[in-house]
Amino acid sequence: GLLVSGNASPKLSHIEIKNLTNQAVRVISGNPEFRNCDFENCAYGALVLGGFPKFMHCTIQNNTSFGINNTGGGIVDARSCWWGSDTGPLHTGTNPTGQGNKISNRVWYNPWIRKDLKTLVIGGTNLDTLAANISGHYLLEIPDSLDGISLRIRLLSDSNAGINEFYAEKDKFPDRGQASFQAETAMSTDRELFLLGLTPGTYYLVALPQNAGLQHLQMLVEVLDFQVLTVSPPKGGNIGTVTLRLAGAEFEPDMTVCLENNGNIVATASTLEFLNAGQVFPTFELAIVPVGNYDLVVRKTNNDTAHWSQPFQVIYGDILPGSGTGSNVPGCSSDHTDE
Repeated sequence: GLLVSGNASPKLSHIEIKNLTNQAVRVISGNPEFRNCDFENCAYGALVLGGFPKFMHCTIQNNTSFGINNTGGGIVDARSCWWGSDTGPLHTGTNPTGQGNKISNRVWYNPWIRKDLKTLVIGGTNLDTLAANISGHYLLEIPDSLDGISLRIRLLSDSNAGINEFYAEKDKFPDRGQASFQAETAMSTDRELFLLGLTPGTYYLVALPQNAGLQHLQMLVEVLDFQVLTVSPPKGGNIGTVTLRLAGAEFEPDMTVCLENNGNIVATASTLEFLNAGQVFPTFELAIVPVGNYDLVVRKTNNDTAHWSQPFQVIYGDILPGSGTGSNVPGCSSDHTDE
């Protein structure tokens, strides 16, 4: 088997170790990373005496004593692994119904990969078939090189029967109705899910059919260019300042946000709070702005511009509660929260 010790931090992938009478991997110290490896039919998939190893997208199954036995003081990150069962690894305390390979304490295993989990390809069309009312589970990897990327995922079904709910979450499978990313209220089997300003890591997606029969699905993962998708609120009163939430793609901290009329700047945001490449919060002083409809324009330092597709309204008085989110993406949250 493999031995990792000292201060070694190797990144190993696509290694297959099977049918050993001892451990496939023995980690004494260090921070090794194993990706897309296969450890099967040994006494131990991994014996960890120290260090902080990481296992991702690995198959760890049918090992007679433990899939992973961690006797050290650190945490072993073994999320997104297949343990030989859709029920996950067996841990007598936290997952006693797991029928997969047994694990010890201090192994971070949730979420685990289901047998039907499929990896989505960015910029491509991904195909799947779902039986009647059977959910689909998907994985999306965002590498460091795509930090801040915004995506639109279109789920297209060949069936008109029933509806599909569509959710996404980082680092875990999403909970129905409570996910960080949700498609608009379900009305049909075709859905759109927007993932804005993503940070590197693993995202999990679930399609939940309701009263739907057999479906053949296409999932188109599209990279969004510089644009404004939502403005919330879509109007502001002319008695003082208003802070807007803009959601979109490829935002930058040093942009300017303006209200324009026929190409003439009427007001420029006095401040711009940058949350991430998918969300910014400009503040306008509207007391000097005449009532009317304006073009909301976002401009980068290189003069690239993005226009909101709807007019921003300046109205008399203050904005009234319930005046809307101004979203072109139904179901997009208008909350200002740091994640």
